[in-house]
Amino acid sequence: MLARRDEQQVIDAVLPVMTMAGFQRRESTWYRFSTETVQVLDVQAAASPSSQRVYLNLGVEFRELHPVTHLRVWDCSVYGRLDHVIPDGEPFSTATDFAQMTISPEERLHKIVGFVRQFALPLLDSWQTAAAVTAFTVSERSRGFTVRLKRKT
Repeated sequence: MLARRDEQQVIDAVLPVMTMAGFQRRESTWYRFSTETVQVLDVQAAASPSSQRVYLNLGVEFRELHPVTHLRVWDCSVYGRLDHVIPDGEPFSTATDFAQMTISPEERLHKIVGFVRQFALPLLDSWQTAAAVTAFTVSERSRGFTVRLKRKT
């Protein structure tokens, strides 16, 4: 259960940053609500018992399509892992692999918080409106994200 412990360390480390950005936490997932969208950041331990990796997942849902406020990230219209928007050469993979012993635990969490500040929050901030989300889905930045734009019936 090392991955769950690692997951909790990441949750505790990013809590102040996410709270300051206006997100509310429920278990391992943060939610922020705009008039048009729900922005989601989820911390997920690897499912494999042999892995010590922690994933950071991002999602956004249109409030008109899904009025329930607390949804799972994979139920969002647009979702993907944070590593899909981090440029090559950044040590994100090393930071999120808790089996990697080349950095100290403190430095690891500091780097993860830095990645949330530098990459996750700006993207989540850009998803405040339906038009901005739609523009993201046709941009190069959406590569690696699952996009399921549903129509309201």
